[in-house]
Amino acid sequence: MLRENIEAVAQASATDLRKPRQEIVVGEVGLIIRRATQNVAQLDEWASDETVPLQDWQQGWSAILLKRSKGVVFVISCVLMVPPSQCEHPSVPPLA
Repeated sequence: MLRENIEAVAQASATDLRKPRQEIVVGEVGLIIRRATQNVAQLDEWASDETVPLQDWQQGWSAILLKRSKGVVFVISCVLMVPPSQCEHPSVPPLA
């Protein structure tokens, strides 16, 4: 979704943060895409079942942590890249 809307995100960020387009695309949007790609690559590892270490007296047991999906998660990450005192957005109150 971010890749398809990179120009709109860059324009909105440039307007809100007064940063050059190139800085937004490379320094912010590019990092988000890279991190999302890394997360997708590690998802199978994170979701794989794990054998749980047991106490000596439990060695005859078979303990496995079954990692099963409980639904869909939508994660929104937001990082304020400028001090709030420099932000002139109407929804951000000025700092005293």
